Amino acid sequence: MKSLSMKSAAKSAVKSAFVWRSLLMLAAAMPLTLASASAQNLSVPVGVAVDANSNIYVASVFGGVTVYGPNLAKKATITPGIDGANSVAIGPDGTIYVANNIASSITEYSPNGFVQTSLTIPVSQPTQVVVGAYNEVYVVGGNGIVSMFDPLGGLRSQVTVVDTETLVITPKVAQFWVANQNSSPSAEVFEMFTIDIAAGANGFLAGAPYTNFLPTRAVANPKSGDTWMTDFTNNHVLRINSAGNAVVKITPASPPYGIALDTTKQRIFVTEPEANEVEVFSLTTLQRIGLLK
Repeated sequence: MKSLSMKSAAKSAVKSAFVWRSLLMLAAAMPLTLASASAQNLSVPVGVAVDANSNIYVASVFGGVTVYGPNLAKKATITPGIDGANSVAIGPDGTIYVANNIASSITEYSPNGFVQTSLTIPVSQPTQVVVGAYNEVYVVGGNGIVSMFDPLGGLRSQVTVVDTETLVITPKVAQFWVANQNSSPSAEVFEMFTIDIAAGANGFLAGAPYTNFLPTRAVANPKSGDTWMTDFTNNHVLRINSAGNAVVKITPASPPYGIALDTTKQRIFVTEPEANEVEVFSLTTLQRIGLLK
């Protein structure tokens, strides 16, 4: 069997769920020898998050979670307990959550010293983890089930959302971009559902179809109420207003996957798995102002 290049493997991974799982299994099987944070480069970065102090956390399939300071300098690399990282989130109290696709778990780390805690939330092949305003943890599973856990790891509620693409948390509710099953794969229609997860299956509050973008990951701006999202297929980063219209479009150097906002320093962080980097854009001018590798 011919070995794929890292770029080819990354491209296949983000476009195909089957190949994505294969890539994660390959990553888990590889013996990783991690150097110091200053020498360790990103390797298929997919998830990204920013804490209250403007530190940046990047989850890589082949390299754990790399932490950067507010000045974009590398600080540390988190690897213990990580098995196929594909999403990272930071709670209001600074707790770090990492989604492990291979281990089917969410691993927690304390905000100080990155010490792994004993709490692990069991889920089925999680693709995304998001933390709400009260430290409640939302997990999108590979089986189409979205679960809400309390801060202690207790399961509070679950809803089944077929073909969930991405999850956005607003102060009061969760929002999902969901593929319309009635459309053809070549012309998918996506709907934004506003869902009260705590209400379980009865929590679907609204839905509206959108056809001009294919959401990959998204994040809400708590100050403006808009949603920023990546569109890997069309190589765009979009700002969606409350009416569902794309009012801003950024074209990064490489197809974007994960996205995070730093509203304190007015920055947008976009992971690019094919290029093994994270582009940094100004939230005000939309110009590129930095690069993480």
